[in-house]
Amino acid sequence: MKTIGVIGGIGPESTEIFYSEIINHCQKQGLEYPRIIINSVPLHRFIKVMREKKTAIDFLVKEIKKIEKEVDFIVIVCNTAHWVIEDLRKNCKKEILAIHEATVKKTKDLNFSKVGLVGTIPTINSQLYQKELKKYKIDSIVPERKGLKEIDRILVEEVCQGKIIARSKKFLLRVIKEFQKQGAEAVILASTDLPLILKEKESPLPSISSVHVLAEVAFKKVIE
Repeated sequence: MKTIGVIGGIGPESTEIFYSEIINHCQKQGLEYPRIIINSVPLHRFIKVMREKKTAIDFLVKEIKKIEKEVDFIVIVCNTAHWVIEDLRKNCKKEILAIHEATVKKTKDLNFSKVGLVGTIPTINSQLYQKELKKYKIDSIVPERKGLKEIDRILVEEVCQGKIIARSKKFLLRVIKEFQKQGAEAVILASTDLPLILKEKESPLPSISSVHVLAEVAFKKVIE
């Protein structure tokens, strides 16, 4: 089995979801558990550096280098960090699985042709998902500016701090309902922390959880 290198902690609970999903996949197939090395980086430091490209790259490359020699491939359990993914790949020797590439591929496999996107401001404004979806001729809808700002606040100030607030959940569900009105067939949870506040059965649209897709793809990589 291959060894997984994980850049996690951003946020901590979504890293827990990723880890648990890898274990669940192994249990379902009766396999031994793989070696997983997690570098849980400080969330507040990450939030400060991620708004500027150079500081984001320098920070993440430094954290990747701490575990790179001991692993076969790397995952970053955070969508926001992927806005500099190509720069990270250039500066790292090991393969980095990209969460947005895996999630969009899953979306294509599910035969959706139009989806809504929910994530942080950097993730949405980077066009990371939109560009990848276009490769597969899948249309995308994003929240309007005010709504995106509120989603970002909910994720950074509440969910990442362990706070699940009912009115915030209702707001997110209204955003998804608006996607539905605009013809979306599904919603991509383009934040690894969203499953902490949005359960699939609660969503008015089928939801594609990026953290769960990343775990699925990483598991398949482990047993190749």
